[in-house]
Parts: sequence; structure tokens; C-alpha cells
Amino acid sequence: MIKVNHLSILFLLLISLSSNFIVAQEAKDGSEIQTLFGNKKYTFGGMGALQVGFSKFNKTDAVLVGGRGGVIINHNLVLGLAGWGFANVPKFSNIDGNTIAYLEGGYGGFLIEPIIMSKKIVHFSTPIIIGAGDLMYLKKINRNVSDLANMIDSDPFFIVEPGIELEVNLFRFMRVAAGVSYHWSPNLNLVSTPANPFNGLTTSISLKFGKF
Repeated sequence: MIKVNHLSILFLLLISLSSNFIVAQEAKDGSEIQTLFGNKKYTFGGMGALQVGFSKFNKTDAVLVGGRGGVIINHNLVLGLAGWGFANVPKFSNIDGNTIAYLEGGYGGFLIEPIIMSKKIVHFSTPIIIGAGDLMYLKKINRNVSDLANMIDSDPFFIVEPGIELEVNLFRFMRVAAGVSYHWSPNLNLVSTPANPFNGLTTSISLKFGKF
């Protein structure tokens, strides 16, 4: 019994010493209990970007122009919107009996862009666009999409575009980036066109402005 009592007393002493040590350490550090949510301080900025991209549609060169923008959270995450459209007009033959057909359209959607080591002069970002678009074949070049007599075929589509970019901080308000991304649009279906004609890589150059 005496041995058990001694062990109990020793155990209580250890708990007391440990508690005193923890309290003293917290007082010394001046820190609070760390939690997953509730005590983080968030910073907010914003950015907008102009982009030029080089891709292919059905093995034909396509030049894309686009833009994106959003809110920057804690310097390392952008949430916003992005979109692309064709700058050139890719031309195809033998589309649904027409000698020549011209491709027009674009896409856009939500942007999620983590930024890795954003305060370094050279760093990376991994943007992903999740959205939708519409592409169409036209008999002649005409930006008036309401001209149904000029339209051969059109199709709306879903798209996911993940990418990676190398960024350089030129100024506090300006960055330049070079990147590569991949279109994945599995439900795009245009007449006289092979399956998945837009799936593939795009290389791009971007100028980004804002409060980073």
C-alpha cells in the first residue's frame, strides 16, 4: 500500500510540474492556442491579367487572347474569373459539304490560382479554369453570331484547363508570366470534326497588374 501511495504522490508531482512548465512556457511565448480556424489574419489584394496563347484546334494553329482577374488572399491564392477567345480565324475545308469553314468562339469560367513563394522574384503559380464555352463553324468570317444563315454548326462545351506558370516580379504592381496549360473539353462535338478536337496544350504569355 505504501508503495502505491508513493507512486500516486510521484504521479501527482509530475502532473503539477508539467502543468507549471506549460503555463510558464505559454507566458514566455505570449502565444495562444493554435487552431485550424478562427485566429488567422487574412490579407486581400487583387489582380488583372492580359494574355496571349498559342494552341491548336483539330491540328490547326490557333492564337488565343484572353484575360483573367480576381481577389488575392494572403498573397498566395487567386479566386476569380478567366476567359479566352480566338484572335485568328482557323480555316477548315470540307466541313458539312462547304468548301471553306471558319472557326470562331471562346470560353471562360471560374479561376483558382495558387501562387507558390509569391514574394520571391521568380516563383510559380498553378492556375485552373473550370467553365464552359461555345465554338462554331461559319461559312464566312462574321462576328455577328446571330446570323444563323452564316452558321454551319455550333456546340457549347464544358472545359477544365489546369496549367503551370513561371512568374517574375518586375515591379510591386506588375508581373510577367510564361506558362503551359491543357484543355480538356470532352463533350465538344462539331460536324465533320474528329472527337476531342480542342484537347491539347496551350503555351501562353501574361502580363499581370495589381496589388499582390
